[in-house]
Amino acid sequence: NVSELVLCDVKKEISSTAKRYVNLIQEYQNQPRMVLPGDVLNGQIYRNLPSNKSNKLTLMLHADGAPVIKVGGKSLWPIQCTLVEISPPMRDRADATMILGPWLGGTHPNRDLWWCYIVQQIHDLFRNGIIINTDAGEKLKFNIRAQYATFDLLALAQNCNIIQFNGYDACPDCDIHGIAIGRQAFYPYSATPAAPKTDHDYTTLSIQNTTVTASKGIKGSTPLTKILVFPDQIAIDYMHLVCSGHFKH
Repeated sequence: NVSELVLCDVKKEISSTAKRYVNLIQEYQNQPRMVLPGDVLNGQIYRNLPSNKSNKLTLMLHADGAPVIKVGGKSLWPIQCTLVEISPPMRDRADATMILGPWLGGTHPNRDLWWCYIVQQIHDLFRNGIIINTDAGEKLKFNIRAQYATFDLLALAQNCNIIQFNGYDACPDCDIHGIAIGRQAFYPYSATPAAPKTDHDYTTLSIQNTTVTASKGIKGSTPLTKILVFPDQIAIDYMHLVCSGHFKH
């Protein structure tokens, strides 16, 4: 059962997408508060990212726990990427969505194989940026940043290397253990907020030989901590948690 992985040229994907939408990118990032006050560009994380005052392209990464399609007994899982600076709804068009790492296999993607090379490319772009040659003959330098990654619950555990949603210590944001009722783990309401998990927790506990309880649900390392601050830049998946009904539980 052979799995196939295509590792795309991240710089080329970003460059071609940015060139296609360069006029919209320049226009939108200069006046986001007027156009869409509730969009990502107006949020605290975006404003606090490095190079916030120069030309910038900010990545939003996504992977799903369910395959996109099944072909010949194998399933296809892609890593998708969009640019914050392309305004909605154009941001979600097919020609504005980049495919960075399609995995075709009979099993779920291997986290390290799937992400390591892509993360390394993005990390290099953080340092070097990219230059876009516009149709008008201009050369525009853009700094590259990462806004967030978002996953459904199955993919969240797999890609962030944490406990699945139906186990103890499963919350990616809070240090709450949960209780057992019958054969299920529950997280009862408490008037006292649980302590938040921090990026330090994710980067240290992932490499320490600790007990299950002391690990706070962090099973091991993930390449994503090299480009994202955990858990602040792991976005809550609105579609699955709210629209698909998980919130009811």
